[in-house]
Amino acid sequence: DQELAAPIAGDATDERLEALRTAFAQLRTEHQTVLRMFYLDEASTREVASLLFLSDKAVEGRLYQARRALRELAERIHATAPGGSR
Repeated sequence: DQELAAPIAGDATDERLEALRTAFAQLRTEHQTVLRMFYLDEASTREVASLLFLSDKAVEGRLYQARRALRELAERIHATAPGGSR
């Protein structure tokens, strides 16, 4: 998605990246695992399901929940950080 890939100027990018890292560390382990496997290891949902002994639907549900939790945590962290927006 081009809109998501659009760069954000300087310090704002660093602050958001740090908020994202902090938020990721606060996620439940099962959410960290599916996000890491899907995005960093580039495993398909089927591959993740096989490795974690889950159904494809369970992985899709976990990815949805993990993305939502990550977004909410990162927004909260960014908003409360010095210089954060909101």
